[in-house]
Amino acid sequence: MGLQHTIKKALTRRFLYSLSVLLAGLLAIDAKANVRISDETYYSIKIEITGEISEQDASKIAGMSERLVRKTFTVLLNSKGGDVLAAMKIGRIIRAYDGWTWNDSICYSSCALIFIAGVIRTNHYAEIGLHRPYLASSPQPRETIEKQMPIMLAKVKSYVDEMGVSNVFYEQMVRTEPSQMVVYRDDAIRKIVPEYDPIFDEVVNAIRARKCGITTSEMRRRGEDAKKCSSYKSNESPENCSEAIYWGLSERAYTERYSKSKKDCWFSEKERFRDEKTKTFWNTPAKKRLELLFFVRFEACTRSIMRGG
Repeated sequence: MGLQHTIKKALTRRFLYSLSVLLAGLLAIDAKANVRISDETYYSIKIEITGEISEQDASKIAGMSERLVRKTFTVLLNSKGGDVLAAMKIGRIIRAYDGWTWNDSICYSSCALIFIAGVIRTNHYAEIGLHRPYLASSPQPRETIEKQMPIMLAKVKSYVDEMGVSNVFYEQMVRTEPSQMVVYRDDAIRKIVPEYDPIFDEVVNAIRARKCGITTSEMRRRGEDAKKCSSYKSNESPENCSEAIYWGLSERAYTERYSKSKKDCWFSEKERFRDEKTKTFWNTPAKKRLELLFFVRFEACTRSIMRGG
């Protein structure tokens, strides 16, 4: 019995040691991962992309699609670049689900292709670096290079056009040698990459106009007026200031009508819909939520009251 017990104890220790080594290895791999979720709620996700961009990163982002389609999400970037094709795959996923991109450090080379994919692109005292894409492989025959490079450059140009960015961005890339990267900072970045994607900007403006029952041109005019609310000093909040302008009301009238709309159109003081409708709303892909029948009715009820009906 003593010998059997000793053997069993030794085997147990060996198993636990092997298991600990395996777990340590897995944790180390995860710690080095280039893509990770840094924060997630029922409504939103923050994803960080760091280090060298690879095909594995693109696959990991693609694996999140079922969550991204339902949530507001931001992709935080801190990378010196990597695989160009993988970066474009990631960028197309971000754009498909109206993702935002945020750079508060460095975003060089192929990382810049991910940055331009955001429907809103925030660059917070950071850098964007551009240079010509190149073939990262063992030396290739001249015939192969002459065939592959035009294909790669054509793919990049098509992608940049798809993201709604001017040709200045692409032209700067292709005329800059890989060893002589051009770095943009602050306002210089916004000159080649506008903060808002133009198509998404039109979509948001149309949604606001529909909500208020006005034309898109009138909503855009009111939107310009609402910008003064960012430095608003009053007992009322800047949000109330901008919403009042969107509705074409004084702040007092807006506050009164908004209170009435909550009483008449909302399910309760704090909830717009019953639990089952709220669940349906958030489980519906973001691009289709505004067409849900109960949301259309809610919007119509609110609009009627806010416009004095």
